[in-house]
Amino acid sequence: MTSATNNQKAQIHILKNQFKLDDDTYRDLMFEHFRVFSSVDLTEDEAEKFIHILQMKYNISYKQGFKKAFELLTDVELSPTSKVKQFKTLVRIIEKRQATNFEIEMFKKLDIDVQINYINNLISKL
Repeated sequence: MTSATNNQKAQIHILKNQFKLDDDTYRDLMFEHFRVFSSVDLTEDEAEKFIHILQMKYNISYKQGFKKAFELLTDVELSPTSKVKQFKTLVRIIEKRQATNFEIEMFKKLDIDVQINYINNLISKL
């Protein structure tokens, strides 16, 4: 049995923080399902299952996040600052390889102004 990958452990901790789980709740949930108290002790399969458990238990998934961010990003009434924030969310989801090919194609068709604003914002921080 192979240990959980670093990517899986990172995803678990991202979900833990996203759902604002305190350490006790997080460890209790892990122990309830896998009899371990740390993601370091999970196997690759267990880590995948735990990610799924977290997503289902708290009824939020990256797909839902992608869909919501995409809808907000394409809202013509949304401010440019908010669009940049949603754009970053979509980029993060894609970078973590949680987006489907269809979603990535939708992303590529976004308004070029949004992409330019995002790039300009990054450049201004250099």
